[in-house]
Amino acid sequence: ADWQGEPVQIMQTLGPEILKLKDAATSGDFATVSKNINTFDVYASGVFKNKALQKEQTMSAVDKISVAIENKDQTGLKDGYDEFVKVTTLDEIFSLPKGRRGYHIVNVKSFGQR
Repeated sequence: ADWQGEPVQIMQTLGPEILKLKDAATSGDFATVSKNINTFDVYASGVFKNKALQKEQTMSAVDKISVAIENKDQTGLKDGYDEFVKVTTLDEIFSLPKGRRGYHIVNVKSFGQR
């Protein structure tokens, strides 16, 4: 049985990393985006593993990013990245204010902070 929290954990872990690549995608930094192409792939297949339509749309955007990297197409890279962010609604998700963090809340990220 799959852990039901996997999609949320993947979103929380990889979502901010993908959003940090916006400047690289916009400026045509193929090396940086190409180094992180697996992040897009894991995000798409993990977050949307039970949502076939969204997974298909997201994987299509990842394919566009990959083709743009192969062809060194700056406009294609920007368009593919923008489509990925639009389909996944990452901008909306991570633009929300952070909730209150309680003292006793334990999550996966808290284990590596010591």
